Amino acid sequence: MKTSISYLALISLSATLFAQDDSGYAIGFGAAADNGNGTTFSVLGNYIVNDAVMLSASLATTRADGAPDSVQTRDWEVGGQYDFGPIGVEVYGGQSGDPDDFDSQDLSAGLYHFGDHWRWSVRYLERDIDLILRTPNLDRVDDISVPLAADGWRVGLGYKTEGGFRINASSRWYDYDRDLTLLGTRVIIQRLSPTSLTLATSLLDRSDSLRAEWKVGEQSAFNVSVTRDELAGDLGIADTLSVGFLTPAGATGDLDISVGVSEGSDGLDGNTVFLSVFYLFYGGFN
Repeated sequence: MKTSISYLALISLSATLFAQDDSGYAIGFGAAADNGNGTTFSVLGNYIVNDAVMLSASLATTRADGAPDSVQTRDWEVGGQYDFGPIGVEVYGGQSGDPDDFDSQDLSAGLYHFGDHWRWSVRYLERDIDLILRTPNLDRVDDISVPLAADGWRVGLGYKTEGGFRINASSRWYDYDRDLTLLGTRVIIQRLSPTSLTLATSLLDRSDSLRAEWKVGEQSAFNVSVTRDELAGDLGIADTLSVGFLTPAGATGDLDISVGVSEGSDGLDGNTVFLSVFYLFYGGFN
């Protein structure tokens, strides 16, 4: 569940930084584990250059038990935002997946608006995927590289009250240039998604999420999020519920702890429980 574990943390960093008046940065270090023997380690950060420009980057590596071998995914993304005033532009690029099975190069570009209460964003998404199929041939197994291309959209909408309550909703979807059901993708999906932590690198068709956050005291906050991930070719659906708590950790940092459960259907049968811990460090503000 990269969407739950690192992407939303990056969004939280963005909101925190844009609330500041001066240049500064925030860096997050995190780890996650689930009961399917999946583990993730992440580093992410934002840097405010000035009141109009912000740069972002994230890096994550996940290892999970699969069949017949373990799966190790590597995901990174870099990008930036430029705020013209009422409207801003954002551009991001990155790579995700397991190079031995699935390698996706991702680009996105869009518009956004951060207001006092409302925020919205619209992004165009593009993916170039190198998918490796393994087919038996007499006494050996041949690897066949299948190129895939996909484009799609991501839309997001958020609202914040004066009291600090936030609610955010987002949806993204893709159209692929091939009928994936003809490629025997059920085995691929099961291979790439042995646990909830590696699901985000698989062939997503659609992902919808809703997240709410409210203050507890002056500096702490609870959050609850729900996500539905639908894999391409109607090969599986995963519904995830997570609960998190953000609290100060030292004079310039926050600790973000989340627990959740992911329930799969079709090709993703079974439940997975996960725990993630992030330390967020802020610096450079005047």
